[in-house]
Amino acid sequence: MATALTFNMIDHSGEKSRTKVYLEDVESDGSNWDDILTSEGLLRTALYITTDMAEVGSDLSVSVHTGSAVPPATETAQREIAIRVKYRDSTNGRYGHFTVPGPKTTFYPPTGSDVVPLDNVIFQAFIVVLEANLVSRDGNAIEIVEGRLIGRSN
Repeated sequence: MATALTFNMIDHSGEKSRTKVYLEDVESDGSNWDDILTSEGLLRTALYITTDMAEVGSDLSVSVHTGSAVPPATETAQREIAIRVKYRDSTNGRYGHFTVPGPKTTFYPPTGSDVVPLDNVIFQAFIVVLEANLVSRDGNAIEIVEGRLIGRSN
């Protein structure tokens, strides 16, 4: 099984949201703990270059980062808009997804579409970090297959 990592955020209105992803399991002897903390830091950096939300913190089995609960100044930082990132387990082909609330407007798809172009340079960099550090719920490598702009009820 994989270790859940949750990033907690706050939007311009003070409403909270979160993104939950999975990392490799923590070894029973803790020998890979530094690697997991490094992955958390890289993923946190990648996440916050894709969203206007303010970070509140992130959690593994223990709290690994604490941010501020002060709402962001950017008015587009709203949890009602998000990017749903869909991935495929590279071993068993199972699909999963997670959401990134309050995405930066540079991620908005072209007019008439809700699909974030995979050739968006910032999104490509985000994908590289995700695929290098995340695993599926089953603990296998993942491949990002889609980014889609969604609303609150999606």
